[in-house]
Amino acid sequence: MAHLEGVNLKLHDLVKDLLEPDEVVDLVVSENPVGSEEPFSPAIAFGTNKRVIIMRRGPITHRKRYAIIDYAAITEIKVKYGLRFTKIHFSLKGEQMDSANTASDWLCGLSKQDSMELLHFVEKMRAGIKKSESSD
Repeated sequence: MAHLEGVNLKLHDLVKDLLEPDEVVDLVVSENPVGSEEPFSPAIAFGTNKRVIIMRRGPITHRKRYAIIDYAAITEIKVKYGLRFTKIHFSLKGEQMDSANTASDWLCGLSKQDSMELLHFVEKMRAGIKKSESSD
């Protein structure tokens, strides 16, 4: 059964159906609506022991959009610091970079503390994957 370490039940309901049986949510950060590029549907990012799940909910329809990113697919993490908020973008294997990067490609409106926690968590998980790949 999937397990969410210290995550409140309301957030648990948002991702419980997406989690694999042995998957654990270790980190949850969310965009501040004021700093978000989509203020009526700020994103919530769940860092698990296997991947990052980014979810946006529509304000009226409650429709959910997900981005599910395996740590092994992340090639680069771009961080932009602003006066009040931080933006994070995960570049992925096979992704073609062009000038069409849209706001939805970024986690925007994160506090500096949340962005640093997410950044360090993802880097730690990526390092663990690289370490296990090199020992195989």
